Amino acid sequence: MEKQIQHQLNKIESILNSIQTKETEFMDINEASSFLKLKKTTIYQMVFKREIPFYKSTKKLLFKKSDLIEWVEKDRIYTIEELQSKLNTTIN
Repeated sequence: MEKQIQHQLNKIESILNSIQTKETEFMDINEASSFLKLKKTTIYQMVFKREIPFYKSTKKLLFKKSDLIEWVEKDRIYTIEELQSKLNTTIN
């Protein structure tokens, strides 16, 4: 029984480490384009205008997955129910 529990804990730890690694993983322009479902030219334009978070290592553009997720989520449009809930919380 203890071996099974330890085995399951090891699997969970491995999964969590994998998730954490993927969030700090760097992507090149092709991977970022695929991840964001945007054309490379669009991403290049956004980089030029400094509208998207990026890193520049030598001459290569890099994008951190966690930065891109945060960047996309900041422009989330809330549902009417969520806005009403926030309004009710603020009033009370």
